[in-house]
Amino acid sequence: MKRVLYFTAAWCGPCQMMAPMIAELSAQFNIEKIDVDNDPNMSAQYSIRSIPTFIILDPAGNEVIRKVGAMSKQALLNLLV
Repeated sequence: MKRVLYFTAAWCGPCQMMAPMIAELSAQFNIEKIDVDNDPNMSAQYSIRSIPTFIILDPAGNEVIRKVGAMSKQALLNLLV
């Protein structure tokens, strides 16, 4: 299963818009929600400049895909499958 890092913040409007989709898809996919305010080290490690940001990691932990910005449920599903 793909490991997905989801960088977000409570004050982020697009992140709030995506929250219901993330909650729904988290049951099916390994989505790790990372609050940029609560975990600045992880945000710095992945050079997060904008949120929401989705990073797909391969089994070895290497970044293979990065998408920045809000997206439709179908676009997010396409990213996850």
